[in-house]
Amino acid sequence: MPDAPTTGWLPMFTETTDLPAQRREPITGRPFRMPAETDPEPSSRRLLAMSCWAGTLGVLGLAVAIRSLAAIFAGVAPSWYEPAIVATGVTGIAFTVGAFASIHRRHLPWAMLTLATFPLSAAMAATAVAF
Repeated sequence: MPDAPTTGWLPMFTETTDLPAQRREPITGRPFRMPAETDPEPSSRRLLAMSCWAGTLGVLGLAVAIRSLAAIFAGVAPSWYEPAIVATGVTGIAFTVGAFASIHRRHLPWAMLTLATFPLSAAMAATAVAF
């Protein structure tokens, strides 16, 4: 990393050319893969934002799952409800896993988390309609 002026512990990058070479180079290869040792680390801000979004999806999904499970055990759920809830849950989890597997891409993780939000919204709507 080039010597850069600092403010406390945080280096200041004033121009694009001041960025480390790892961050300037585009990442090539498969979009979904485990990070290699040569890949740059994702920024803490990016990881925190993705984790918060995924955590919110998880908590809301757990609430829908608990309510759905109670309705299924009580026998008040329609016949279409159980497969629909399972399908939306698996789809949302797959998109969330895909977001973290593509963390080194620029826009793909955010698109995947957005796509993971839609099945959760559908499950919440199905729960509201069914009961």
